[in-house]
Amino acid sequence: DCLRAELQEFGVCVSTVSPSFVCSGHNQLQPKNCEGALWKNFFRKLAHGVRPTEVAEEILRTVNRKKQEVFMANPIAKAAVYIRTFLPEIFFAVVAAGVKEKQKIEVEN
Repeated sequence: DCLRAELQEFGVCVSTVSPSFVCSGHNQLQPKNCEGALWKNFFRKLAHGVRPTEVAEEILRTVNRKKQEVFMANPIAKAAVYIRTFLPEIFFAVVAAGVKEKQKIEVEN
């Protein structure tokens, strides 16, 4: 936002494209080679990410249309961003409940 404001007077349009998770096809790290819930969660999210070609196409569209911001994600992630912005108490309560439930399941196993 600051860069956008500083460069506007010079006629420079600054765009931000946030693609969330990108399925890059880079497979040096595989879930079978990684231990821990963090990596398993990461690879699960990667499977539902956007393809690099989709990101490239969106960047071109964004620059051509001089859009300021674009957030590329599945509908659930987009909804989470809006809920976090406008109803942060509800968002954090739901996230905390999910974390507690996950910890409970891991302890039982």
